[in-house]
Amino acid sequence: MLLLMVLALYLLTLILIGSYGGGKVKATEGFFVADRKLGVFATASTLSATTIGGSATIVTTAFIYSRGLVGVWLDLAGGIGLIGLGLLWARQVRGMAVVTLPEVAARMYDEKVKVIAALLVVLAEIAWLALLIQACQTIITATTPLPPFTSLVAVAFVIILYTLVGGQYGVAYSDILQFSLMIIGICFIVAPLSFLHTRGFSPLPRLALSMVRGYDFGIMDLISIILLTGLPHMVGSDIYGKLLSARNVRVARRASILAGGAKIIFGIAIAVIGLSCWKLLPQLPDPASALPRMIIEVIPSPLSYIVFLALLATMMSSADSVLLTASTVFSNDLMARVVSQKRLLLLSRICVGVFGGLGLLLAVHLQSIIETFRLSYTIFTAGLIPSILAGFYRHRLKVKPSGAVASMIGGGGVAIIGQLFFHYRYSLLVGLAVGLLLLFTVSFLDRRERSS
Repeated sequence: MLLLMVLALYLLTLILIGSYGGGKVKATEGFFVADRKLGVFATASTLSATTIGGSATIVTTAFIYSRGLVGVWLDLAGGIGLIGLGLLWARQVRGMAVVTLPEVAARMYDEKVKVIAALLVVLAEIAWLALLIQACQTIITATTPLPPFTSLVAVAFVIILYTLVGGQYGVAYSDILQFSLMIIGICFIVAPLSFLHTRGFSPLPRLALSMVRGYDFGIMDLISIILLTGLPHMVGSDIYGKLLSARNVRVARRASILAGGAKIIFGIAIAVIGLSCWKLLPQLPDPASALPRMIIEVIPSPLSYIVFLALLATMMSSADSVLLTASTVFSNDLMARVVSQKRLLLLSRICVGVFGGLGLLLAVHLQSIIETFRLSYTIFTAGLIPSILAGFYRHRLKVKPSGAVASMIGGGGVAIIGQLFFHYRYSLLVGLAVGLLLLFTVSFLDRRERSS
């Protein structure tokens, strides 16, 4: 009963923070990118909170529990990707002074590429939202008497409400609170107590402690996982939304590097928890329950409330960002031509409600949290990333808008079909290969046709 009261108070606090942020929103730029006023601390906090979500906690712990320490690359690759973004491309992204990733694509190529990119972003963000709602439900049902469906609806409602009211201001301010809870709960409470409770990892088999191979997990799987999570942290629609909200280029670069370091530290903590769970609870039927079960097993009740909120904050801090990104991209990049600027803010808020509902429906339909994770990352990585990364060097690589469109449709389509209908293990790698082939082949043919 007390835990439910703590949960209710926490959710109410998020709604109040969203309302406070909503008071600062005067126009679409405030709703989309917080009027580009975020400093280093706020930008790094919201970027860290966004990138440390369901995939960085529930999914990574499940991978480590079922495959071994090799699963930690889900987090390490993301952290390295963020640091690479800060060092290589954050200056260019923030320097464009646009609002969304599809607008970045438009600056690189043209409006057709922008539309295709926007459609892929919206699809990927809704799938990410479903993953995060599922992760929230996993935590709540493991620690409270609330039934799964009630948990899904309650969490989705609160995320939709404070995101709808506060926009990027509300999301950024709530992320500062949620990131603080995440660090205290996971890194300073759960990880140390898990390690002390199990007294180290010495009885675990060598394969469980390998970072190269795991159980039913080879080199090709490792490459796929590194690309699956590393690349979206270099080219991420919600990540770029944070960089574009930064006060200036310098803030954007520093925040990205700091967030990458935070994600690596967080990944190490999750690795400790995952291996401890493997040793302490070796026969769990569902690997996705490993993290909540470990918390129940090793955390004493006075601290369990903080940890419970920390874990919930980890999911919700990512969910609000992906929901806001889907709404921003749809209204700004797909509807701005047919909707007046006065009504664009209203449309964006309506989209928050609509896409939040779609994410909830997808979360109910998709039963496996790991399959939802693969689907969301596959859509984005295979569809968008080859064209965007090549776009930073478009003049040197001589890539054309026609090649980018072909890459997005062909690479993304192949990966999605392989994942959804054939459940092919390496759909991402095939999609990336097709995307790269189409990008350069179609660009070459375009140049040849123009020259002739």
